[in-house]
Amino acid sequence: MTRCSNLTRLTISCLMLVGGSALAQTATEPAPATAAQPGGEGTPTLQAAAPPVEPAHEPMIRIRAGAGGAPSVFYPGVSYGAGFSGRIGVQIKKMWGVYADVGGGFGFGGSISAGTGGGGVSINVADYWRLAAMGEIDLGRYFFFSLGFGVCGCTWGGVQQIATAQGSASQAAYVSAGYDPALVSRIGVGFGKTRHKFTLALENMVAFGEMTEVSQNASMSGADQSVKIGNLAVGWTPGIFLGWDMR
Repeated sequence: MTRCSNLTRLTISCLMLVGGSALAQTATEPAPATAAQPGGEGTPTLQAAAPPVEPAHEPMIRIRAGAGGAPSVFYPGVSYGAGFSGRIGVQIKKMWGVYADVGGGFGFGGSISAGTGGGGVSINVADYWRLAAMGEIDLGRYFFFSLGFGVCGCTWGGVQQIATAQGSASQAAYVSAGYDPALVSRIGVGFGKTRHKFTLALENMVAFGEMTEVSQNASMSGADQSVKIGNLAVGWTPGIFLGWDMR
């Protein structure tokens, strides 16, 4: 009986020893690695969002400049010639512009007529410079309109002579010269994606001066002469100007 009891204790001690060793081995085993996702992709990594890019600062006021020129005409007494203009000032944001406009031009014209009843000849000349203060507005991306007031150093005039087969003749001359008030306008389009643009514009100048006129008439019955001073003279010069502008 005693022997049996000793055997039982030995068996229980062996079982407890084996069980303890198994538990210790289980506790020291490393955790299995996470299985890789199909396609070789591991656990997704969260990336911080990039900070928003601030738009470039647009200055409130910047320098602007430009120039242009084209063939043009001058009325009255049509004179054909050329005109030019240059400008410098400031651009306020993208919509408004204020600048000084300096321009000038010249022209020459005339006509000859002849027939069985007589004939005639006329000659017209024009020469001018101007200085004007201009304001401009940009209408959308391409179009612009500007208007201004200034002074024009204008000289224009003409001479006309007519003779008839009946022996009569007439001669007339007119001239306007001085520093006259003037209105200047430009309307056109600009081509370009930067501040530098090619421009195509209809430019007009209207000057208000004083006219001096002299006329003479002679015929078989006599002759007469008249002089008129101080009448209103309106000169107009339009032109399609090609140019460049930096706004």
